[in-house]
Amino acid sequence: MPSRTDDVWAVGQWRSFSGTDYDHPLIEHWDGSNWTALRSPHPSKPISILSGVGAYAADDVWALGYEEDVGSSYRTLIEHWDGTAWAIAQDATLRRLAHECVPRSPPMTSGR
Repeated sequence: MPSRTDDVWAVGQWRSFSGTDYDHPLIEHWDGSNWTALRSPHPSKPISILSGVGAYAADDVWALGYEEDVGSSYRTLIEHWDGTAWAIAQDATLRRLAHECVPRSPPMTSGR
């Protein structure tokens, strides 16, 4: 993960109580001076929450969370930043497995 202090990501949720539209993904970026809220695609379910984020490069950032209908089961939500915009990599409409969407860390080496 990059350790620069001018390229920091945070995720969560913001809440709206209008009709059946409740929680939305929240994505913010710190550029070293200011936090900026970025537009995130709205998943198919009315409750969508991001709970973790990992940055592999400035143009390869992944956010993970879940989405659900009121009173239904949870579904995995994965969003990806390509350096320009956020896009949904997996939500309730896509049936891919999470390991197909998120890159794995390189294997550990012993240095032998």
